[in-house]
Amino acid sequence: MSSTDRPAAAPASSRRPGRRAAHLATAGALTLAVAASGGLVWQSSNAAYSARTANPTTSWATGTVVLTDDDTGSALFAVGDVKPGQDGSRCITVTSTGSLPSDVRLYGLGLHSTNGLGDHLGLRISIGQGGGFADCTGFTETDVVYDGPLSSFTTSSYSAGRSLWRTSGTPAGSAQGEQRTYRFSYVLDAATPDSTQGSVASVEFVWEAQND
Repeated sequence: MSSTDRPAAAPASSRRPGRRAAHLATAGALTLAVAASGGLVWQSSNAAYSARTANPTTSWATGTVVLTDDDTGSALFAVGDVKPGQDGSRCITVTSTGSLPSDVRLYGLGLHSTNGLGDHLGLRISIGQGGGFADCTGFTETDVVYDGPLSSFTTSSYSAGRSLWRTSGTPAGSAQGEQRTYRFSYVLDAATPDSTQGSVASVEFVWEAQND
């Protein structure tokens, strides 16, 4: 047979792929599948559902204990040349504007007495409503805080003070406080001895409030 009679060779593009080519094609397909799968997982994580709830900001604020009086810096009494049998009265109004309920107590500090004058100077303190500093007009007594010689009046601290007033607490922002008026009355015993001539007695009255 001549060379012209041999059958023609099949084109290269129509040849069947070898085993190596088939293996590479399969590996490439798996790689694409894994990559595609990873892409799906990332997408679902990025778009995850969520929900939350919150309570408004929590805060704490302290209360107050506040006491003032209407003496404008002046002493209740500054009496000179007192003689046996002499007496007098003056009032002072104390106001509580603190928000916390408190126990208000009255006590004295720095009691000073020469020649035993404090033993003969009688002191009566009453609590009530009405009146104001140095003027007891309109005062109505509701109770007696103390009645005795000045020398025996409680002088030291809050714990030993005399209490007849418990505040209920003023609401925050309220301009109206709670008030009590105290009337102080003194009398120098008519039988005070001559040994007290030229003597001096003094004390600082203190109101203090403490909440429970």
